[in-house]
Amino acid sequence: MNKKTILLTILILLIIFVSFLIGKKIFFNQSSNTDVINSDQSNLNTNTVDKNTNQQNPSNKNLGTKITVDEKGRILIYYTDKGFNPSSVTIPANSVVKFINNSEGAMRMANSYPDPKNAYRGFGQDASVPKGGTYIFRFSDKGVWMYKNLNSPQNTGEINVI
Repeated sequence: MNKKTILLTILILLIIFVSFLIGKKIFFNQSSNTDVINSDQSNLNTNTVDKNTNQQNPSNKNLGTKITVDEKGRILIYYTDKGFNPSSVTIPANSVVKFINNSEGAMRMANSYPDPKNAYRGFGQDASVPKGGTYIFRFSDKGVWMYKNLNSPQNTGEINVI
C-alpha cells in the first residue's frame, strides 16, 4: 500500500467514526415523556397554586412549599411516609418531574382519575419501586393532572401544567 491509500483509509475510518458519534448523540437525545429537558426552569419557585384560593401564589410564603430542581433541571417531588412533598406544584409545559420514593413503603405512580379519559395519557409506573426508587415523567400537556401512589391510594397530589 502506498501513502495515498493509507491516508485515504484513515480519513474514511475517521469520517465513519465521527458519523457514528453524531448519530449516537442524536439517537439518544430524542424527546420522549421520560427524557430530561434543557429549558430554563429558574422561575419554578414562584409558580405554585394556593389550594384555598386556586390562585397562583407568587411568593410561596403562604404555602411553605419549596420546589426543588436537580442538576438536570428536573422538578423533584418526594414521596414520604406522610405523602407527597410538595403535593401540589405549578410547572411550565414540557417540564420533567422526578418522583423519588423516600418512604419505608413501595411507590407506584398512577393517574388519580376514576374516568380514564380525564387521565394524563402515558403517565404511570408498570411496577412498584422500593425506598430510593424513582419515576421520571415529562408533562407536555397543559392542565391540572392528579396522581396517586397505587400502593397507598389515599396519598395523592396534583401538577398544574401551564
